[in-house]
Amino acid sequence: MTTSSTSLFNGKHAVVAIVITFVPMLPSLLLAPLGWGGATGSFLLATMTALMASLFAGVRLGLIITAGLAIADMLALPAAPYPVWAGLVMAVAALLYGLTARRDLTSMIVTAPVAVAFAIADPPTLQQGSVLSDALALGLFAVLGGLWGTAFGSILGRKVPRKAPPWSSWRKAVVFALTIAIVTGVTMGIVVATGIGHTGAWIVLTILMVVQPAMGQTFRKSLERALGTALGFGLALAAALLVSGQTLLLVLGIVFLTVAVYLKLDPRSTYWQFTTFLTPGIVLALGSGANVLSLDVDRLWATLVGIAIALGLLVVFRALGVRDKEEERADAPAGQASTDPTATS
Repeated sequence: MTTSSTSLFNGKHAVVAIVITFVPMLPSLLLAPLGWGGATGSFLLATMTALMASLFAGVRLGLIITAGLAIADMLALPAAPYPVWAGLVMAVAALLYGLTARRDLTSMIVTAPVAVAFAIADPPTLQQGSVLSDALALGLFAVLGGLWGTAFGSILGRKVPRKAPPWSSWRKAVVFALTIAIVTGVTMGIVVATGIGHTGAWIVLTILMVVQPAMGQTFRKSLERALGTALGFGLALAAALLVSGQTLLLVLGIVFLTVAVYLKLDPRSTYWQFTTFLTPGIVLALGSGANVLSLDVDRLWATLVGIAIALGLLVVFRALGVRDKEEERADAPAGQASTDPTATS
């Protein structure tokens, strides 16, 4: 989070975290009773993506993300059974996401390619009678979720003193976009070919969350995610052993997710702290009706695999000459002022 939005959350981010966590979830509670429970995940991911985009970058980006995610979801479902097509859809989604590094938007919209990854690797069952009707339904719920998130984000965004994102070079953005597209596309193809489903989606999620346009950020995030996942694994394991009942586990998962959002909005927190509570939150919220212990182990394994792939990309970045902003500033002529508006963030 940039310093431009910090003022909104100083002393208030606990309340904001609760609102952002729970309010977007409210419409999704109606989906299961109406027979659309399979669309809940797609609705929520679209909501959260559009919310963050409109909150920190404006309504126009929220609407663009909504349209793009709806199209991607509709393409993801028919491509899901076929490794080559699945890999291509994932690669295109990741490529478009990676190009937003030109305007430093990747951290705001990373949940968009994550949503595509889950739609491919763990396609929802909507039971509409055909792949085409299911794809159209999934796209519709992505639109509804995106519009809901954009509307909610625009309301909160009125109090956010937005600052124009810094520009990066096209070369850096294109190299990053091509790299993340190839790696996630190939990974998704392997995931579909091996049939590892939800665990495979988590591997792709880890790659997308950890790999950054700046190499130093990738290395730090890899280490911090490994630490946070290990600690979160312990919390989820303790919860599974000490708490009985699907409802209680779900409530506890939501509590963990709320704390994770709280830490995400707090400029003083670190990424490993956020991951420590995000991991058990997702494990418990999505695994409350399944074997939580098994899901916890799968998530830990998938995260470690994703981190290993992310660290391997550092070698590729180095070989292609991609450097951190800190390295670029260090190479600037003596006495030349930095033009990076985030230098003091």
